[in-house]
Amino acid sequence: MDLRERVAGGESGYGPVGSPKQVDKLAEIDAKLAVARQLGEAPPAVEPWTPERAAKERLQREFPSGDPSARPVSVTMAKWAKDRIEGLSRLSARAQGDLVQSVAEDFKHQTSDASRAYSFHRGGVAPTGPGIVDRLMKDAEPAIGHLTAAEQQLLRADRQLLEFYSLRGRAISAYSARKAQLGIK
Repeated sequence: MDLRERVAGGESGYGPVGSPKQVDKLAEIDAKLAVARQLGEAPPAVEPWTPERAAKERLQREFPSGDPSARPVSVTMAKWAKDRIEGLSRLSARAQGDLVQSVAEDFKHQTSDASRAYSFHRGGVAPTGPGIVDRLMKDAEPAIGHLTAAEQQLLRADRQLLEFYSLRGRAISAYSARKAQLGIK
């Protein structure tokens, strides 16, 4: 038990709860604590329990890294993505189109963590490569807002870029949806 708790509970030499000495000492402790918190020397006051606090703590447990959209992409990954997009943009339209077809075919025949949810028959209908690519592009939308429309379309020509952005976009969407479900603004 710390000094403030002892004084507030009337278990100190400053007298019982409500006595002038106890009230004065408690005010002094609270004032000094407020200054220490303002200077960053003491931890912030504990937020009282409310449904909002419980929701925030639950969101923190479910997403320990926090909001994925607020976490910047590492410098290495950002450079990798930028270099790949620049390389694709230097290709001719025909070469880009060939790569888009190749990526769609690859998704049709090879499943990955990013495409698994879209790679299985549904209701007797086999997924198509372009269909999988379209769904991955939809997943990537929250993560590709910083790219121009032309750069966004280039993602269709590079499987690794598309998977990277679709997984990041899914994480952003999942966080946002859970935050809304918990009623956190």
